[in-house]
Parts: sequence; C-alpha cells; structure tokens
Amino acid sequence: MIEIIKIEFKDMPSNIVNEIEDERVFEYYQVNQGTHIIGYFIAYDNEFHLAHKYIYPVKDAFVVVKDKSVVKAIRTHFGKPLQVMIDSDQTEIISMLDQIGFILKRKCFEREFDVTLWINPAHPKVNIKNSNQGTNAYDQSVIMAFDHYVKTHQDVSPLTATKEQFKRILPKQVVCQISGDQILNLVFIDKNEVCYFASKHEAQFESFAHAVIRLMFEQYPTITFEVDSTDELGLKFK
Repeated sequence: MIEIIKIEFKDMPSNIVNEIEDERVFEYYQVNQGTHIIGYFIAYDNEFHLAHKYIYPVKDAFVVVKDKSVVKAIRTHFGKPLQVMIDSDQTEIISMLDQIGFILKRKCFEREFDVTLWINPAHPKVNIKNSNQGTNAYDQSVIMAFDHYVKTHQDVSPLTATKEQFKRILPKQVVCQISGDQILNLVFIDKNEVCYFASKHEAQFESFAHAVIRLMFEQYPTITFEVDSTDELGLKFK
C-alpha cells in the first residue's frame, strides 16, 4: 500500500532541497510503501486555479513520481487532477511525464521583441486610447479581460479566483480601441510588457495590436509578453 505523508522542509533530502529557490511556497511529501520510504515530491497551490494540485518538477523527486501507481496515489490523496508547469528544455522530466500518462494541455510562449527586428506590415489605422485605473474604460476592460481569461482557461485549468482577485494582478494601465461608448479591443500593459487581452471585434484585433506595439516602441527599445497556446487572440502578438 502506498501512503502519502506531509513532512517539513527540513526533512527533505538535500539533493532535492538544493533545487528549490523559495521553500516557503511549497508543500513537501514523503511516499511510503509499507514500512519503506520510496521517495519524495513537492506540491503547491495556485490560488487562481485551485481545481488542480500542482507538482513542482524537481528531477530527483520524479524518480518516484514517474511510477504510475504513485501518481494515482498522489491524485487520490489530493482528490483533484495533477498539473505540472515546466520549461520546455527540461526534456528528461517531460519524457517521464509522458510515460506516466500526463497529457500536454497547453504551451506558454514568452517573447521579447527588439524594435530593430519588428516587421511593421501595413494595417488599417486604428485609434487607441490609454486609460488608467479608476476610469470607466479601465473598469470595463477589467470585466472583458476577466471573461476572456475564464474562457481561454476553462478547458485546461479553470479559473477559481474572483473578479476582484483577478483585478488585483492587472497593471494600472490599459490601451483600448473604443467606438462610441464601447470598447472593441484592449490590452493591459506594464511598462514594456504586454499583459492581458480581450476583444469584442476580433477582425480588427491584429491592426489594434500593431498600433499598440507601435506606441510601445516609441517609449521602449524592447517589448516582452507571455501568452498561452489556448489564447488564440493573444497569439496574434506572437
């Protein structure tokens, strides 16, 4: 019989401890089979996605986790699906995940663009407007961005945070394309970083995106952004 036991950080083996940057954010577990310790693993919660339990991908911990019976025991212990976030260059752990039945649900792309490499194709002119926290346009944008985030994560890892929790992580500036009193397209930006998107007029979103990029390159030599493969709208920036 496989038993999952929560332990303290100080009780973890040194080869695993050395791979951890901040021990405060994790939970630590020992895996027993009968009277024998067969391994350890690390887990954590994401307050935005509490429907899943996250397993932290430390290679030496996966020596035990790569056993399908152990994975089943861990899932049963937490009573929810397991999820792993991992860099694409961690090929050995990814291979282990494939072998024990984990399924790739999404990819996350991180990009940095240099103004000298930007290809600026011709697009219809789009008028854009900056709005800051406390304005009506900002509040409308929060609702749109929240709804878009819910939609693009529903089939992979459903959002469990409230709208107010979501609002707290948003930058204080949003760039919008507005027609009358309706926001057609929007993107939240934090200095040179493109953050969250939403659209009610996707046919114009690409033109809108280029207008935003042009505006940002007037202020910064590089632009960074992160987008999930499940977000077809955000991928237009990719």
